[in-house]
Amino acid sequence: MSKIARLEKWSYVTKHQHKKHSGLAGDVYDSPQFDNGQNIITSKLADYDNENDVFITTRGSRYKLGEIDPEYAEMCPDAKERIIEVINKRKQESTMHTGDISLTFESDFDDTIQDWLKDPEDG
Repeated sequence: MSKIARLEKWSYVTKHQHKKHSGLAGDVYDSPQFDNGQNIITSKLADYDNENDVFITTRGSRYKLGEIDPEYAEMCPDAKERIIEVINKRKQESTMHTGDISLTFESDFDDTIQDWLKDPEDG
């Protein structure tokens, strides 16, 4: 198995913030595609591998999360756990429906993250 890339000083950026797509942002290490320390925004999130604690993007890239960006941690407490919760919820819903839910996933995911940023106590 190839080495899994790691994101440090990470945060989640929404389509509204990035203008192209939502994804995880941070400084990447151990990636075959990027230089160590390069700041990137991943492709959209598609899955979470609980056994290996790895996020998987729609393009199949795999990322472990290191330290969260301190400012983002203040705005969105328990961000990693919340992101995993949303991914797992979407996976459960997708087993009940047929068809492609990726656009709904991105929109709902961004809306959920935006809600948490406004009021983390409501999460």
